[in-house]
Amino acid sequence: MIENSVKINVKGREYEVPYPNVGQFYQIEAMKQSLSRGFYNTMVMSPSTMTQHALDMIDIEASLVILCPKLIEDLKVKNFSQLDVRDYKLVRDEYVRVVEPFFREINEMLQLPKKEDEKSETE
Repeated sequence: MIENSVKINVKGREYEVPYPNVGQFYQIEAMKQSLSRGFYNTMVMSPSTMTQHALDMIDIEASLVILCPKLIEDLKVKNFSQLDVRDYKLVRDEYVRVVEPFFREINEMLQLPKKEDEKSETE
């Protein structure tokens, strides 16, 4: 069962990351496109490790700006992109540990059920 929220700890402070509503869900996805200047899908196809790190940064920023703005405010930067990479790593590690599995459950829940004829073809 998917929780209503999860809690992350960054620099000794606890922040709640709530279950997104529909509007927040598509705001997060739209922000990913905006932050990547429209190149998100192209970046996803890149084999570059640095590009994959940039995508992680984009995913984390989009999610936390929408769902956990207090964390961004407490990081004492004008916006997430000004965050020192060492501080970003602290946020990323906690995000990967707690928030990523939470979103994975949400994504699995949103998957359409397989149609009966698709099931019989794979069996």
